[in-house]
Amino acid sequence: MTLKDIAKIVNLSESTVSRALNNNPNIAKKTRELVVKVAQENNFVINQNARSLATKKNHRIGIIFPNDFYEFNKRDFFSQLEKYFLLNSEKFDYEILIIRTKSLEETIKSGNVDGLIVASREISEENIKILKKNKMPHTFVAYKPSILDEETLVFKSDNLKCGYEVAKLLHSKGCSKLLTITSNNIQLTDYKDRTIGFMKYLEKNNLSKSNNHIYECDMTFENGRDLVLNNLEFLKSFDGIFCQQDKVALGILSLVKEYEIKIPEEIKIIGHDNIELIDYFYPRLSSVKQNFEEITLNALEYLIGQIEDKKKVISENKSDNFIIERETT
Repeated sequence: MTLKDIAKIVNLSESTVSRALNNNPNIAKKTRELVVKVAQENNFVINQNARSLATKKNHRIGIIFPNDFYEFNKRDFFSQLEKYFLLNSEKFDYEILIIRTKSLEETIKSGNVDGLIVASREISEENIKILKKNKMPHTFVAYKPSILDEETLVFKSDNLKCGYEVAKLLHSKGCSKLLTITSNNIQLTDYKDRTIGFMKYLEKNNLSKSNNHIYECDMTFENGRDLVLNNLEFLKSFDGIFCQQDKVALGILSLVKEYEIKIPEEIKIIGHDNIELIDYFYPRLSSVKQNFEEITLNALEYLIGQIEDKKKVISENKSDNFIIERETT
């Protein structure tokens, strides 16, 4: 079955059939539906190589991840991003190619992708120059590399609002002595923004009575255990804790039974990232889930708009999170 065969069946020109199959909005909806129906009934498959030659596009988008995206502490986050990029790309009939940062220049020169989504802090000033020199359509997700100006568009979670909403929820549950556990790495701005939002709620509601509402660490499972093992009195001086990384919260939970800490009666805890490991710890951790579906969809719509010269006006590039309550609140 060819385009010519379908054109004969529906009594239309081959060019009209081709545009209908590619969901061209200039073709009437009823016509598009008729053509697609006939194509499906006859098991017609679009020849992607032929289409690429005709449009001079590969219908392929590269996603730039950090060189070490597969490591344990990063795997959960990037696997979620990858999952929703793959799911949402199907809506636009584009393929996804996962690329490590060090392969960016090679990828651009190969001509294998029509655009790039950068989800990495590791991109260098030289990389940015290469993107611009080659006029490669691109946008940023999750991270804004420090070498870029403040106006650079980045599709990500609203971390300021996240910190504020977590503090608000803990307060509504009766907590008045609140703590957030955050990263000691000043370059990780997501943690900084969540902390600012958290403290903003405390200050607004007269809950900020000292400078002890923030605890900084490396954000690992071991850091959570260390808090219980070596700073138990400090930990128990709070009744509501926002761990900005689930692994820290799980480290705390791994010792609560041994040290007779009653969760959530004495201390309520909310984590961040909603990782799969939550299901293996008791009590089950309440956690913030990022809206990866919306983030990736918005980024793809914006990038494909650049690729196809149908630029999308962006009114909002930050997505709200979900707080999933379980047994620790």
